[in-house]
Amino acid sequence: MKLVPLCTLIYERPSAHHTSGPLEGGDAIGWVIGEGQVTGSRLNGRLKRFTKPLHRADGVHQPETHGVIIAAEGLIFYELRGLSPAPIGSGRQVFGGVTFRTDVPAYAWLNRTYAVAETSYDGQAGGLEYRLYECRSDD
Repeated sequence: MKLVPLCTLIYERPSAHHTSGPLEGGDAIGWVIGEGQVTGSRLNGRLKRFTKPLHRADGVHQPETHGVIIAAEGLIFYELRGLSPAPIGSGRQVFGGVTFRTDVPAYAWLNRTYAVAETSYDGQAGGLEYRLYECRSDD
């Protein structure tokens, strides 16, 4: 498999952000709404997203994002599911998988694309920049 740069998802500071107190067992659940930009050689536009991060009692975070990219040609829906190991120092890395769905002919190839994502996060509910890479066969 080879990884081909796809785009960058730039999550601006959230417009709404809430986190539960510790639930039974010590986990907490977040609720985040935000907007941002998508930049890349093959994919550009604005984005709107909802993220539900699970903050596990063992320090691991599991973000789950559902979003829409508003490209000039139409809408592209995406899902990002990730894992962020316990923090080292003042930040943490986030790794995820991304899938897409669209009815826009120019972006139909995204319906068959699986991408991986990575970012660094400072834990202060600020912006993020996910770098996405398309997974392609070596053939």
